[in-house]
This record gives sequence, structure tokens and C-alpha cells, in this order.
Amino acid sequence: MAAIFCPLCESADISLFSTDHKREYSECGRCRLVFMKPGQRLDDAAEKERYDSHNNVESDGYKGFLSRVSAPLLERLAAAGTREGWKGLDFGCGPGPVLAEMMRSVPGHQVDLYDPYYVPDPSPLSLLGHYDYVLCTEAAEHFFQPMIEFRRMVAVLKPGGYLGVMTSFLLDSVKFSTWYYARDPTHCCFYRLDTLNYIAATLQLTAEIVHPANAVLFRKAPAVRP
Repeated sequence: MAAIFCPLCESADISLFSTDHKREYSECGRCRLVFMKPGQRLDDAAEKERYDSHNNVESDGYKGFLSRVSAPLLERLAAAGTREGWKGLDFGCGPGPVLAEMMRSVPGHQVDLYDPYYVPDPSPLSLLGHYDYVLCTEAAEHFFQPMIEFRRMVAVLKPGGYLGVMTSFLLDSVKFSTWYYARDPTHCCFYRLDTLNYIAATLQLTAEIVHPANAVLFRKAPAVRP
């Protein structure tokens, strides 16, 4: 049997976590990521078919859900002082970029889009140190190689920029066998609070939980003034 390595930290300290939901999940002893056995992931066609079936309509309820990360971000940007404009990236925006439109409705915000299926133009990912913020909502759980994706997002942030991530946290109170989030076959990675702290430490970020169930704001270190 081929060895399994953590897709986030590459550790070989892996143990079986669950065989619920007709799939096999492992847990990393270093970063505590829980992840689906790689051979059980959906292929591209099946994955996109599943995404096409999602119905994230631009409703008040869905906007309220997304505000768990957008509202704290806007508060922190406002506290940073006036600017001519803020540049953002919606990473993994999906077919209906509701969050990007919410941010664009705030005066002074310009938001670019990237999604490997729906907006596959990779040019925003080459703009190193360009964005004041990156938003990644309900996408991190789909990452096959999460550290690669987190590094890509952090690389395009300006010093002092924010990375807002929404994904349901695998808290100690969660019963994995009945957890709705684990039933989705496109959900490959589940993040504990320890996992978020590992990401922050590895990428030299600070991490602030802005909603206890599913929202974190990472921040890149500000530039050092001479």
C-alpha cells in the first residue's frame, strides 16, 4: 500500500479518522487536517457537475451568511484609514460571485475573480503583492492541495493584506458521522482550529476567528517602516 502524506503539511504522521459517508478519511498528527483518501476524490467532470447543481442565489439569507467574513473585513479596512480604492480577489468564486458583488457595492472596492472552473483566467494569480484582500468562501474544503492554494492566495496579498476564509470548522463538538458538511463528496479537507493556526504559523500570518463556526481572517505582516 502506498504511503499517504498530508496534503497540507506533507507529514507522514497519518492515522485513519473515519470511514463514514462511504469514504475513507485520515487525520494528520502534525497539522490535524482531516482529509479524504486521494483515490476517492471525484474527477473533474463529476466535481463540476456537483458544483453546477449548487443554488447559491443572491438572497438576503445567503448574503447574511457571507457577511460573517465580509463585515469584519470591511471594519478592519475602514479602521486602516481612507484610501482611494481597495483591490480584492474572490478566489474560488463559483458560477455566481455573490460575495464579489457585495464587496463591489461598497464605494471604492474593485474585486477580481478567479475560479478553476468558472473563471479560469489565471492572470490575477500572477499579480504578486497586488491585492488588499483575498476572499475564499466555501472553497478551501474542496482543495486537493491546500498548502499550494493558500500560498497562491497569500502571494498576491500586499503587506498588511487580509485573507478571509469561510469553511465549516471541524470542531470537537462535531459528530463527523452525521455532519452535513462531510456528506458532500466534493469536500476533501476539513480544518480544525489547530489546522488554521498551523497555516498561519507556516505562512507567517496572524489568524483571527471572526465567526466561531466557519470564518477566519488571516493577515499578512505589514511592511516594516524604515
